[in-house]
Amino acid sequence: MSFFKSVKRAFGLGENYETEDIDSEYNESEESQTNTPASVPAHDTAPSTDHHEDSTLSADIFDCVVQLFNSTQPEFVKNCLDTDSQKAFILEQLDSALKQRLDCAVELARKKGQNMWAQERSRLGKEVEELKKEKEALEQKRDESKTARLSAERQKRALIERVHDLENQLLTLSAEKEQYMLENRSMLNKLRVVSVTSGGSSDEILEQLDTLTKEKEELNSRVLAGDSEKELLHGIIEAHKPVFEMLASKISALEASLTEKESRLRSISEDFEAFEEIKKAVENTEEIISKKDRRIASLKAAQEQDIKEISELSRLNRDKDSKIMALREEIASLNATIAQNLADNAQLLESQQGKSRNKKQSRKKTDSKPRISAIDELLDGTDWLVSVPPPPPAPKDPDKEDDFGYKAPARKINLDEDKQLSLW
Repeated sequence: MSFFKSVKRAFGLGENYETEDIDSEYNESEESQTNTPASVPAHDTAPSTDHHEDSTLSADIFDCVVQLFNSTQPEFVKNCLDTDSQKAFILEQLDSALKQRLDCAVELARKKGQNMWAQERSRLGKEVEELKKEKEALEQKRDESKTARLSAERQKRALIERVHDLENQLLTLSAEKEQYMLENRSMLNKLRVVSVTSGGSSDEILEQLDTLTKEKEELNSRVLAGDSEKELLHGIIEAHKPVFEMLASKISALEASLTEKESRLRSISEDFEAFEEIKKAVENTEEIISKKDRRIASLKAAQEQDIKEISELSRLNRDKDSKIMALREEIASLNATIAQNLADNAQLLESQQGKSRNKKQSRKKTDSKPRISAIDELLDGTDWLVSVPPPPPAPKDPDKEDDFGYKAPARKINLDEDKQLSLW
């Protein structure tokens, strides 16, 4: 009893402990379990598994107790102890309160695991939905920024092409200006030469000079207009350049955020797929367990049926044995009766034979005749003078003749049948 008291003290139970503490703790655990808010509906919770009690849990708990007890024993006693028998004895001797407490702890841990599993699943589902929405928003922003960037790039290309056209026009106008200036100089030189050689055609020369001057002014105005337009386009490009840079930075930031969200969504999707695989595995294990339970139930039913059949057969065997014993007793009594009858018959026959012998002796004395020997009888017969061949041997039956001279021994007939026994 001291050993059991030490075991109870090791588990925190005194000598006069009360079960009210255990019941109150169990009730508190139930109240805390019922007060926890349900995070998900009933169909989103973890798959309900049948409560299969682990029969080895208590034995595992008492391993350390048995080892501690055996460590204090001498070596020769320790070698003689059986740990399995000790654990079984402890489990049998402990009261039901501790077993109930262990069962409550296992049930509470299982419920906590189910709640944590359900909360984790709901959290992952919400995160997946939020990430899907964020992904859609980011994709929409990316499409908008992409269209804006494409339109800005088109405008930029159009402006660059326009600038190139204006630069080409400016170069063309500059070349024309130089050409006109050269022509103007050549015409001035010609005018000077003409004015020196002849003084009558000065009016025509002045008119040509005015025409050339007007063309020069027109070319200068066109060059100035091209320069102003070029400066205007450069200003527009410089004004749009920070917008282009801002759009490019926003696009790069959105792309980086989108890649990050996609990687996060991919990882969460992988976790969700792993969770679904675990769920399917749990469902498969539940199905396997249910199949095994059904198989065990069918085997138990078959075992019960076999037990019934065996009991029925044993009953029939007992009845048969009793009948056989009765028949054997009847046979023994009949054999005794037959032996008695045979003895009586033999005795009667012997008495009759004695009477017949007495009668023969008396008859021989009265009716005596001469004796004839066997030789006289042979001499009287004449058949011995004629040679008679011996009778031919009987033909052998080929069906009855055995191969190689071997003949199988006759099989003994068993007379233990019920029909033959019933004849007695």
